[in-house]
Amino acid sequence: MYRPVLLLMSFLCFFGASMSAQTGFLPDAIDEWQSRFQDLARQSAPKASKTTALKQRVIGIATYTPTGAGVFYRYDTTGFRYSGNRGMLNDYNTPQLIGGSTDGVTGGSYIRFDTMVYERYHVPPQPAYRDIAAYSSTDRLVSVIRQYYSNGAFFDSLKAEYTYNTGDTIESSRHYRMETGQWQMNRKASFVYSGGRLTSDTIFLDQGSGIAPAFVTEYQYTGQGWLQDALMRHWNGGAWELYLKDTAGYTPAGHLNYMRRDNYVMGSWAQTHRREFHINAAGLPDTISQYNQSGGNWQLYAVNAITYNAEGNPEVRTVYAGNNLQGSVYYYYETYEDLAVNDAGGVLFTMAPNPARDQIRLSAGGFTGQLTVDIISLQGTLLSRAFWTGGTEMVLQTSGLVSGTYVLQISRQGRPVYRQRFTRL
Repeated sequence: MYRPVLLLMSFLCFFGASMSAQTGFLPDAIDEWQSRFQDLARQSAPKASKTTALKQRVIGIATYTPTGAGVFYRYDTTGFRYSGNRGMLNDYNTPQLIGGSTDGVTGGSYIRFDTMVYERYHVPPQPAYRDIAAYSSTDRLVSVIRQYYSNGAFFDSLKAEYTYNTGDTIESSRHYRMETGQWQMNRKASFVYSGGRLTSDTIFLDQGSGIAPAFVTEYQYTGQGWLQDALMRHWNGGAWELYLKDTAGYTPAGHLNYMRRDNYVMGSWAQTHRREFHINAAGLPDTISQYNQSGGNWQLYAVNAITYNAEGNPEVRTVYAGNNLQGSVYYYYETYEDLAVNDAGGVLFTMAPNPARDQIRLSAGGFTGQLTVDIISLQGTLLSRAFWTGGTEMVLQTSGLVSGTYVLQISRQGRPVYRQRFTRL
């Protein structure tokens, strides 16, 4: 479930919560790990796919905070620039633009921009920093550089680099700071997979005398393949010790609706905070409630109310603390054409016959890992799901479909690599 576009979550978490309150805060390894858990939880469960060629990509995010007497102050803005048909790649009806670690909804992981500029509101407004992304010839994200703005110019400050394995999943990430004119590595991570799923990762930190292992996390999944929990240990005095645990819960339809964080303190687990997601009829969370543990009781800390546009992307997120309005985040989009998908790192897929009656035969030139094969209605409803593990052919039963037109979509690590319409006679 950990694919190249998910790396954008990683560097956004590393570089700051630009998709949330846009504070410029630099999260530590724990914040990045929590955001990865949220992303994996969302991607591991089935969602209704978007199948239209015309899609939206975010071009601006603005945060407003109240100043009293009904007056709102623009706190900050974030602008995005793209090239070609890069975009949000939000093939699943989930709010990919909300949050980061602030409100518990995945943020940023699908935004494949070339440049992102964050501007703190001043008089006159001026940029605070910008992120510049670089991609390989096969369109893999390979690096992101953060440049801070000072005295009328941008200066290199932070950098993240990514490498991949043969299964097109991230193998490692490295993070740097600019010090005395040179890039100095202060953190790296490595990732292990089994059956196409992330099963563990290790975070290495600069301990003063060099980069050394600091945290290791193991991921567990339900029988349906949904992420269930993640257990983190930290290195302490020559041994790995229990540290944190995150647990996820889902609706029967597979929508993430619950998350809880436990800390390991003095030999036992202590619940610290949880998030509950109210899922609307479209399968999107329209209310997110965050609770903190205090004196043995759960106390409501914050509520996020989200509205969506017709494409299932967030339009406005309003944040409350108790009954007090804290501010609102507005999202702005442009449309772009999503080109035909048939790209799995050199693996060419074919489908026959089309039109079909009782079955469809899929062919591929050999691949590693597991593929997800979905049949989707033209309205975006997921009708069936199967898994393809190795081999060059797969037979998909279509006898249960009524006559009409459908979309067949093949995904690897959550990323669509083949999409084609077909007709059931």
